[in-house]
Amino acid sequence: MQDSYPGVAALKDRRGRTLRTFLFGAAFGLMFLALANRAMAEINEGAVRFFGSGSAATPNRDRVNIQIDDNVAGAASTAADVGAGSFTVEFWIRGSASANDAPLGSWNAGASNAGIAWTEGNVVVDRDIYTTTSQAGDHRDWGISLLGGRVAFGTGFGQGPSPDTEATLIGNRTVVTAGGDSWFHIALVRDAATGFKSIYINGELDVSSNVHPSNDDLSYPDQGLINNYSAFNPFLVIGAEKHDFPGSRYYSGYFDELRLWNIARTGAQISSDFQMVLAAGTPGLAGYWRFEEPGGTMIANEVSGSPSGQLINNSFGNGLRVYSSDDPANTPLLFIPEPSSALAFCAAAIALLSLPRHRRRA
Repeated sequence: MQDSYPGVAALKDRRGRTLRTFLFGAAFGLMFLALANRAMAEINEGAVRFFGSGSAATPNRDRVNIQIDDNVAGAASTAADVGAGSFTVEFWIRGSASANDAPLGSWNAGASNAGIAWTEGNVVVDRDIYTTTSQAGDHRDWGISLLGGRVAFGTGFGQGPSPDTEATLIGNRTVVTAGGDSWFHIALVRDAATGFKSIYINGELDVSSNVHPSNDDLSYPDQGLINNYSAFNPFLVIGAEKHDFPGSRYYSGYFDELRLWNIARTGAQISSDFQMVLAAGTPGLAGYWRFEEPGGTMIANEVSGSPSGQLINNSFGNGLRVYSSDDPANTPLLFIPEPSSALAFCAAAIALLSLPRHRRRA
């Protein structure tokens, strides 16, 4: 059946186009709001505060201990024992320059330095090995500290055909402030294929070098070690020099979101998700400690089969849990990476509206 007046069909078609235009605009508007809501979805509640109070006189305090190996011959290490090949370490810190005052000294910023310069800094992450007798695998180690307020990433000789040179890559950019009021995301990458070590700050490359290539195995020896200087060789320690060696310097400040990867992450990968909370099953993720527990000393690992950590001792001056509910500055801002249900709905609506129209024949 046709319309009685010639202008009616044209009017209906214009109204149809207007309606579709309105629906498209509404859908895109809702999508924008969904994205905005996603960007405001801050979901990081907990972190830990270290006080730099460790010492040889009072060992094993103000730290997080993560056991990555049982030091028994023949037993395999845990997934968190990265270093056999390429690996990446990521975390957030917030500290003051006065409390982390290890000097740069004669070491060169923005360059790779032969030697174990990182052990002279305020130690943030320690996967060192220290034995009183020389033995196979006793230089398969690495660590991270602050020297002159800059990130220092050190690697040992390793075990392999080279062997590598003990060397420390020191960044250009300072990551502590006068007031200790700024969070910085730190990412350290060792690419075993190329020998490059790299430091990223807030998703941007700070320095990268293979002047002293790091190619060989840095993981904890599966055969175990004897004559250890301390009981903490098979541990990854956060916030302290793990052996409490006399004269060591300790990190003082806030720490959050430790991630270990068994891959060399690219700059694009780091910048894309350093402010995001990741899924535990993300490929290459070997350990993920979020510090979100409401109390106690156990630090859960989001990655199945990878070890949890122990906070020493959840008290003021000795490894204290802190929460954004007490002070928003206690944690860095992190966001949900997955699209929200509203965003998915809007995408589906746009897809439906994009389907071709079919006219009924008169």
